Amino acid sequence: MSTRGMSRRTVRGDIDIGGNVSCLHFDYEALKIATKDFGRDCKLGEGGFGPVFKVSMLFTDVAIKVLRRTKPGDKEASDLVDEQFDAEIQILSKFRHPNLVTLLGYSNKPGLPRCLIHEFMANGSLEDALDFGLDRSNVLQSPTIGLPWMVRISIALDAARGLCYLHEAIAEIAVVHRNIKSASVLLDSSFHVKIGGFGLVRAIGDPSKSDIRQSQTARIVGTSGYIAPEYYRGVITTKLDTYSFGVVLLEILTGLPGYDPNKGQEYSDLVAYIEVKKSDPNFSFIQISDDFAGDWPTRSFLKLFTIAEKCLTEKMTLRPKMSEVYLLLEDLSVMSSKLFAEQKPGKKL
Repeated sequence: MSTRGMSRRTVRGDIDIGGNVSCLHFDYEALKIATKDFGRDCKLGEGGFGPVFKVSMLFTDVAIKVLRRTKPGDKEASDLVDEQFDAEIQILSKFRHPNLVTLLGYSNKPGLPRCLIHEFMANGSLEDALDFGLDRSNVLQSPTIGLPWMVRISIALDAARGLCYLHEAIAEIAVVHRNIKSASVLLDSSFHVKIGGFGLVRAIGDPSKSDIRQSQTARIVGTSGYIAPEYYRGVITTKLDTYSFGVVLLEILTGLPGYDPNKGQEYSDLVAYIEVKKSDPNFSFIQISDDFAGDWPTRSFLKLFTIAEKCLTEKMTLRPKMSEVYLLLEDLSVMSSKLFAEQKPGKKL
């Protein structure tokens, strides 16, 4: 294991965020031994870009993501994996924040699978918490102990803070995550948020003082159900993340996934599903609230739903920046804390 400075290079080919980055470089054979030959006993699950393993290294638990190898001769897929690997190292080596997952190191020996080593997040993802609740002894059943509503608001606030940092930490450059979803919102042992899943990250910028810095792409990547309308036209701005975050807020409110192909075309997309529900003359918000959140005060629920709707504004220029969303969530958190203190079990406020 050694520390190596990575050369100055661009993220996604658009903007150079400058300087050298330093990361711990791990020997692949050492990772292979630590994971018992990447065995089933150490495997946490399967991510979008490859399997993830949990081991104890560096006096702590870590998560090792092994990037899936591409088929020989598939240059497009190979280039995409290269970009994902480089982008994640470039951003997470330089952007340190309490609400961004910490990159501990990497392995990139030629001819072998590439690996990224992150801090281990004990409570998995927000997606896991909404699906399985706090008691995961039997993941085949519905949650028996759900994620409480006040914890959900705290998670939303943490995630918004992390996105604000990505978007605004460097004055001339905005970093767009491009894959915000409940599976990218990771939770530590205290349910504090660290955003992960940086394989599709892109840095954009403009020396001018334009309020909306943007870029163009011919390749649409991301997750169905979370993609902003303008992205299908190839437009990339930080407002993409705002839209995706709005879908995550709907997941927090309803407990439903952002995209569920098993529900049929009309209902597979959570945003469209909510719109269909709202069009019913007999619609009530209680129909879409997640029972496993507990006795969520109506005022708090409605305010969070309103924030979600703002994030999901179809027209990009009217959609709020994440810094504005964060301020709205701060106000909601203060109000909700007061409501929680006044709340009696089983009574809506």
